[in-house]
Amino acid sequence: SDLETVALRGTTADKLKRALQGDLDGIALRALAKTPEERYGSAEQLSSDIRRYLTGQPVSAVEGTRLYIARKFVRRHAAGAALAGLLLISLLGGLAGTLWQAHVAQGERANAESRFNDARQLANYVLFDLQDSIQKVPGAMPVQAELAGRTLQYLDRLAVAKGADRSLQMELGEGYLKLGDVLGQHGADDSLGDTTKALASYRKALALVEPLSREDAGNVRVQQTLARIYQQMGGTLVFTAQPDDGIAMLRRAADTFEQLAAVNPSDLPRLIDAGAADQALGQHLSQKGGGFITLAGAGAAIGFLQKAAGYFDAALKIDPSNSRTLQLLSATDEAIGKLESPQDPRKAVETYGKALALLRRLPPTEQETPDVRRRCAMMLVRVGWNQGQLQEFKESLASLNEARDVLDGQAAADPQNATAAFRQVDVYRSLGIVQGYAGNAAASEENLRRAVEILDRLVERDPLNTSNRVLRASLQGRIGNLAAAAGRIEEARRYAEAGLAYLKEAAENPNATVQQLVEAVRVLLDPAVKTLRDYPLALRYALRADGLAKGKDLATLVYLGEAYWRNGNASAAVETARKALAMLQIGRAHV
Repeated sequence: SDLETVALRGTTADKLKRALQGDLDGIALRALAKTPEERYGSAEQLSSDIRRYLTGQPVSAVEGTRLYIARKFVRRHAAGAALAGLLLISLLGGLAGTLWQAHVAQGERANAESRFNDARQLANYVLFDLQDSIQKVPGAMPVQAELAGRTLQYLDRLAVAKGADRSLQMELGEGYLKLGDVLGQHGADDSLGDTTKALASYRKALALVEPLSREDAGNVRVQQTLARIYQQMGGTLVFTAQPDDGIAMLRRAADTFEQLAAVNPSDLPRLIDAGAADQALGQHLSQKGGGFITLAGAGAAIGFLQKAAGYFDAALKIDPSNSRTLQLLSATDEAIGKLESPQDPRKAVETYGKALALLRRLPPTEQETPDVRRRCAMMLVRVGWNQGQLQEFKESLASLNEARDVLDGQAAADPQNATAAFRQVDVYRSLGIVQGYAGNAAASEENLRRAVEILDRLVERDPLNTSNRVLRASLQGRIGNLAAAAGRIEEARRYAEAGLAYLKEAAENPNATVQQLVEAVRVLLDPAVKTLRDYPLALRYALRADGLAKGKDLATLVYLGEAYWRNGNASAAVETARKALAMLQIGRAHV
C-alpha cells in the first residue's frame, strides 16, 4: 500500500542517515559544499580523507576534538589499548589479580596436558589397536604402512614437544618395530617386502629402546621390546646377505627371552616368546645366507628347534587350545621337516603331517582364516616337494596344485604383499621342478617362467633382498636348459647368460655367501649352452665356498668334488666325495 511504501522509504532514509553520520557525513557534506573554499581542493584530498576513514584515522572534514582523536586512536590500536587497560587493572587489582592470573595459567597448562594425552592415546590407538584390526583385511598392507608411518611422525613431534618422557620414548620404539614388521621381509609373516625401509625403521626402534634398557635393566617390558627388535632385525639382515650380523642379533633375542622365561616358567606369554625366538634362530641357522636349506648348521639348528618345541609343549600344558602356540609349534615342525628333507624325504613328509595335524586342532572357524589357510597351503608345498623327490608324482602334483590355488587367491587379494608373492614363487618353483622330474618339459618350463615373472617384480621392488636375486638366477638357468633341450638355442642363451651374469657378480663380491658361490658353481659346471661352461672358475668359487663353510656344508662338498673332477683332478674329487658321504651320515644322525 502507499502507507507501507512511505514507511519503507522512511526506514531506508533513517538507515542511510545513521550510516552517513560522523566521518562519512562530514566527507559527503564537504564534497558537496556550495562554495569552492568549503569543498575539497582536489580529488586527491577527497581520496586521502576516504583512505584515512577506512584505516580508522581522523578525517580532515570533521572538526577534530581531543575526544574525537583519542577515540580514533583506541579504535586503531584496540589490542594495545586493551592490553594497557588490562595492565592498569592488574596493577590496581594487586595481589588478587596476580593470583587470578596464576590460576588461569594453571588451568591452561592442565588443558594442554589433557589435550597432549588425548592426542597420544589416539596415536597409540591408530598404531596398535587399529593396526591389529586392519591387518586381518586382505589388501590392507599399504594402508597399514601409511597409517603407521604418519602416526609415528605425529608421535615424534609429540616427543619433541614433551622432552625427556621415557614412556613416550618406549611407545615410539614399539611403533617403529611394528612399522618395520609391516615393511620388511624376514620370514613367513606378511609384509610389503621393502627391507631397506624396514631396517631403517628397526634401527630407529633400537636407538630409542637400547638406552632405556641400559637405564632400567629390570624393566620386563623394555627388555621384551628390545629382544623383539633384535629378533626381527636379525631375520631381516639374514635375508639381506648379512647373515653373521643377523645370527648374532637372533642369539641375543633368544638369550633374553630364555632368561625372562626362566624367571617365571609358568608365564604363558614368556614361554611362547622364548619358543618363538629359538625357532627363529634355528630356522635361520639352517638357512644362513638366504632361503635355501644348508646342512652346515644342521646340528645347531636342530638343537634350537627342539628347544623351541619344548617351550611350546610346556605352553600347551598350561593352555592346550592356545591358537598361537599351536601355530608356532606347527611352524617348528615345518622347520625340522625342511632339515630332514635333503636326507630323508619320507621322514620329512611325516613331520609335515604332524605340523598339519596341529593346525587341524584349531577351532573350525579359525581354520578358515586366511592365515591358517596359508599355513596349511605352505605345508602342502613342503609335502608335495618331498613326494616329488620320492617320485610319487601323482600325489606330489595334487598337493602342489591344491596349495597353488590357495596361494594364488591370497596373492591376488593382496597385491602389495611381497611375502604372499614369494609364497607363489615357492609353489611354482616346486611345480616346475617336479614336472621336470616327471618328464613334462612344457609344464615344467611354464611354471618356472611364472616363478621368474613374480621374482622380477620382487627384485624391482626390493633390490637389497639378495635371496630373491639368487633364486631368480637359479631358475633362469633351469629355463635356459629346458629351452636348449627344445632346440631354442638363442632363447636358452639369453636366460642362461642373464642368470649367470648375476651369479658371477655376486660370487665376485668379497661378501659373497656360501649359497651364492655354490649356485654360481652349479651353473658354471653344466649350463645348457656349452660355451658358457667355465670349469676353472667353478673350482675357484667352490674352493672359496668350502673355505667359508669350513668344510662343513654338504652341498658345497658335492659341487667341489664335481669341480675337481671336471678339472681333471680325480684324486681330489674322490677325497671330497668321501668327506661328503661322511657328512651325510652325521647330518642324518643330527636330524
